[in-house]
Parts: sequence; structure tokens; C-alpha cells
Amino acid sequence: MNKFARLAKRIESFRDEMVNLQIKLCAVPAIAPSNGGEGEVEKARLLADFLKQIPVDDTEFVNAPDMEAPAGYRPNILAVVKGQKSSRTAWIMTHMDIVPPGELAQWEGDPFKAWVRGGKVFGRGVEDNQQDQVASLFAVKALRAEKILARARTHGEGHYIDREELKRMLPEERELFEAVVMAIGQSRCRLIPAPSAGAGVSRVEAAEEAGRCSEVLGAQPITQDYVLSRVLSDMDPFMGVDGRIYQLSHEDIVMLPLRNAEVLCERNIVLNINPGK
Repeated sequence: MNKFARLAKRIESFRDEMVNLQIKLCAVPAIAPSNGGEGEVEKARLLADFLKQIPVDDTEFVNAPDMEAPAGYRPNILAVVKGQKSSRTAWIMTHMDIVPPGELAQWEGDPFKAWVRGGKVFGRGVEDNQQDQVASLFAVKALRAEKILARARTHGEGHYIDREELKRMLPEERELFEAVVMAIGQSRCRLIPAPSAGAGVSRVEAAEEAGRCSEVLGAQPITQDYVLSRVLSDMDPFMGVDGRIYQLSHEDIVMLPLRNAEVLCERNIVLNINPGK
């Protein structure tokens, strides 16, 4: 599976979250003051809170003065997500304001209480321009998840990882990162025994490697209730014993509740790669 296919499947797994964000955004009418509204301040606050959950690397608020707006300004949010290289920059631009709902009698329901029907979301603003907002935000979230897995593999291979980047990870992201790193280290030490002194390996080097492997193999799993698993085939969404909805795709690497992972392993749907499980 290529990178784009992995990203597309990961984004698809966010379907319910995307719908929920659409509904929340729709409930905050960001009608421009020139159209009789109060502007985008409340919607900007909602989006700023969501950006913290991704999270992004930096956020800047640029307020454009507008005396017609109750707040005296129209908010803009500049969110930055750093890539591996700084030589190129990709911009994704969307707008927060929406047009008035028009004649309410023409709506089947409250235009500011979005509803789902036939796989579509209905409400004022869900298309113009919230669909672009939501799509771009969850694309970033998917890219970040793939980035964490890539960083874990890089770190597991002994390469340098920026400590500041580790600090910016959410607890769940850090847990996944550390679990993957531990799995790589313990698997390597089991498959490739520490070298003995001789044949170009000094006694000091051999002792250091033996000590490292002893420490790695003796480490306990990050959690006793979840296991790191690799998904072997696509499957329908299911509710785990922890109450969360899991939508798994081929080649995903995820933390699953132990009881669910055991059942899926027996059915050859996932492969348990969590050390000690």
C-alpha cells in the first residue's frame, strides 16, 4: 500500500469525527456583520480548540479591524505544521464566515442544527466553507499520525529525533511512539543477539550492546491493557471494550484493547507486535 492509499484510509477512519465537527461548526453561525451577523469570533475559538487536539506546531491569530463587528475585529487563524523540509511550503486556505440562511420556511429543519441523511450532512455552511475546513484539518491529523509512525521507526533504528517534537506529541501519540520504538528494539535484540568481543568488536562495545539489549528486553510494555497491533486486512468498524469505535485498514499500526486484540489475532485479522504480549 502506497503512502497516499494509507493516508486516504486513515482519513476515512475519521468519518464520524468529521461529521461531529461539521455539526459543531454549524451550530456557531459565523454570519458577517454586513449581513446582520456577529462575525466569526466564536467559530474561531472552536477551531482554535480543535487545532490544539491535532496538535499543530504553531498558531498565530491575525485580527482584522472591523468596527461593524461586536468584537471590533474579524479573526483569522494561521496554523503551521512543520514538514521534514522547509524548502517548500503548501498553503491551505478556507474561510469561516457563512451567508445567512435565507427563508427558514424553505429548510426542512433548523439550518444551524446540522443533520445527516443518505450519507450527506445538511445545514447552513456545511458546504461553504466548512467542508474545506474539516477536510483540511483531518488531512493534517492523518499526516501527523503517519509522521509519528515514521519518527518511531527512525528512532528505533538509532537515528536522532528532535526532543522538542516529542514534547509536542499528545499523550496518546507519545504512547504509540514509545510502543513502536520498544517493539522495534526488543524484536531486534531477540532476532540479532548482541555480538561477542572479537572480529572487530571490542570488549567494551560488546558489553555496551549486551547491556543495552538486556535493558530493552527487560522493559515492560507501555500498558498492560492495550497492545500494539498490525492490521492484516480491512475490517468493518467495531466498538472496543473501551467504548471507542475502531475502523481498521490493512497495514494500520494501532493500540488495541487487549481483549479485542486477542480475538482478532485468533482470527488472523491483526498481528500482535507488542513486546511481552
